[in-house]
Amino acid sequence: MNLTVGVTGSTGFIGRKIVEILVKKGVKVIALQRSENHSQTIPSRRFDLSNLRTINAELLDEIDVVIHTAALVHDSSATYPEHEALNVDATSKLLSVSKKCGVKKFIFISTVGVYGVSSDKSNISLETPVNPQTAYAKAKYQSELELLANASRELRVSILRLPLVTGENAPGNFGFLEKIAKTSLPLPFGSVTNKRSVISADTVANLIFEATQSLAALEGLHLLAESPPVSTKELIIGLRKNYGKSSNLIPVPKIMMKLALNAIGKRKIYEQLYEDLVFVTSVDLSNFIKSNK
Repeated sequence: MNLTVGVTGSTGFIGRKIVEILVKKGVKVIALQRSENHSQTIPSRRFDLSNLRTINAELLDEIDVVIHTAALVHDSSATYPEHEALNVDATSKLLSVSKKCGVKKFIFISTVGVYGVSSDKSNISLETPVNPQTAYAKAKYQSELELLANASRELRVSILRLPLVTGENAPGNFGFLEKIAKTSLPLPFGSVTNKRSVISADTVANLIFEATQSLAALEGLHLLAESPPVSTKELIIGLRKNYGKSSNLIPVPKIMMKLALNAIGKRKIYEQLYEDLVFVTSVDLSNFIKSNK
């Protein structure tokens, strides 16, 4: 099926990877982006979350599939009204214009943040009740509800909840691990055996390619996670190996790190680095995971 795909946030971390994979596979792609810097070799159109006037019929002209990756994210100072404006109102406007312009499919990148936990002893699945805590997660969940309520045979909707996304120059928590892995400092992860679900940007992009090839593919709400989950120790060892560095990990007892980080008000960081957070994928990702992983 020869469909034209528009990607919002095409200059962002996930957006760039999606565009790269789609173009490589011969898909006609139009970048929907805020930046005026046209370093890409594909057509681009002006799209700005903060300017709803840029979300109009001209933006989506002749586009069959919208992949919405653009969002206000990784900004701890942003208030809920800011998230509501950029992550809810802009998504709502994009959905409304998509319906009017005859867009056939709307693919939305969401987050496991809607579950509201940094760690959990039980595995989390689509059946697990949501409990978003951050402004970002609350906004994403609000958009999920609106998209699902407006799904139809004329406009198919796919919502993908993503855990920690890995890849070179990733933002967020993986970016933090990349940063400390590039140092030669000894790190206190030598005895860490936690289990954390991750997904690579390559896997996400290859899965989305498949979703653009069939309107029925990946309809509805999905939770994605690669298997098996990995530990913080394994992530650091892998990163340092890629950088040509020795792992240089020291076996600090977990209880000591818990007490130390809790004492300075960093409980969430302790949970992210030392405790489990495993998600049960709703999609078999084995065909999309890079062979060298």
